[in-house]
Amino acid sequence: GGLAWRSSLNNSEPIRTLAYSVEYSPYVILAGSYDGNIYRFDFRNKNYESLLFNPSVKNSPIENINLNAQLLAACGGTNVMVFDLIAGKIQATWRNAHAKTSTAVALGTKHRVLSTGLDATVRSHSLLDTTSITVCTTAQPILALSWYCDTNIECYAISQANGKITTRRTPLTKTLTGRKRTLQSPKGGTYRYFMRGTTNTMPNEISIVGPSNTSNTQGIVLPTTRTNQSNKLLKSYDQALRKFNYAQALDEALATRDPVIVLSIMRELEHRNALTSALARRDEIRLEPLLAFLGTHLTNPRYAPLLIQVANTFLDLYAHSALGTVPAVDDALAKIHSLLRTEINAQHSLLNLRGHLQALIALYRTPFRQHNDDIMVAPDDTHGLDSGK
Repeated sequence: GGLAWRSSLNNSEPIRTLAYSVEYSPYVILAGSYDGNIYRFDFRNKNYESLLFNPSVKNSPIENINLNAQLLAACGGTNVMVFDLIAGKIQATWRNAHAKTSTAVALGTKHRVLSTGLDATVRSHSLLDTTSITVCTTAQPILALSWYCDTNIECYAISQANGKITTRRTPLTKTLTGRKRTLQSPKGGTYRYFMRGTTNTMPNEISIVGPSNTSNTQGIVLPTTRTNQSNKLLKSYDQALRKFNYAQALDEALATRDPVIVLSIMRELEHRNALTSALARRDEIRLEPLLAFLGTHLTNPRYAPLLIQVANTFLDLYAHSALGTVPAVDDALAKIHSLLRTEINAQHSLLNLRGHLQALIALYRTPFRQHNDDIMVAPDDTHGLDSGK
């Protein structure tokens, strides 16, 4: 059977939201009210108490709360707050987290809190440094939020005012597709069984030891040469290029972290007019190594002409889809912007120094020439010493 319990509050404001967690306590329910308070109801003594959440924003109605084993997150007005139920204190507060009223909040792993609002944004808040970033922007106000996160994947769903439900799924571990698995011992009668040993390389020397009943106990060393130099296996990025898989070729080259290899693949893609197709249709996980490479080598004079073309192609493809919606891409672009700003300031300083040096050189040369033109040397001055003798 179930437990029926009715309790009435002393105020006239309605209850807006409820939260329950077995990890916290199977006998406790938390409720958020429009009077700005959060109440804790206990089934065991059929009593309730008010939690002093934040006196400075107490007048804001509590729109939504979320609970786990230790923390309670709540949103009211434009603010988002996290309360530590075990320690009995406020852990973090984000004032004006949204431009309009915040509507939902969710707790996740890795010390992160998600919140949504009528400003059509999904914000991510960090409990470590109390920073906030915009994760997603929609066309309509967001009314509800649900978030699931573990060590391998995170997924959240939002409900918009027009009745549309949007979900987003992001793997947290990088997985490389197309890689060959570690081969087990081949079974007899299979193709791999008959082809075993064909890829093994021979040593530079072969030692042939004679029979034990002969005098050739030291053995004969015969030098050998490798005749199959042209049959060496190609690198993974070369194999992808041969199969016209340009996106995988670029990923394999970026995985090497060798700028010579990466630039060679990019140059080959440019010659094939396949640079756009290699950069298109990428998620944030596949964009991260590309942006990291651009942020490291974009200002290198040897690589700058080609990398600037790659950066322009990236902006043409993802200016309206990834910018402002993916935190990893935004952080990488902010790093590139800071790097370019530093390089531009350095170039301006060098140009100013060059101008000052040219002015000083011109100022030095002009009076020197005029002074030499005004000097008149007498013909007999060169023999002054002889005439005096």
